[in-house]
Amino acid sequence: MLTVPARLTQVQAGDCLANWLAQIPTAPAAVRLDVADLTQFDSAALAAVLALRRATLLRGQVLEVVNIPPRLAELSHLYGVDELLSN
Repeated sequence: MLTVPARLTQVQAGDCLANWLAQIPTAPAAVRLDVADLTQFDSAALAAVLALRRATLLRGQVLEVVNIPPRLAELSHLYGVDELLSN
């Protein structure tokens, strides 16, 4: 299972995404991303999660985002991408 740090802003997003991509298994499978620890973030966090989703789809995998904090759910709804984070 992939995890996110407590702080994920524009400063950390690129490195965090690179770390996630390096950890994705090569075989087609569901990839789980636990975002429970996320407390401080901006729209770059959402962009990184969506980039991870795109990468998993290209590999024939499904991204399952679990433990979405209410503020991240609100942000994803505001941007109209909340359906992309649900399974």
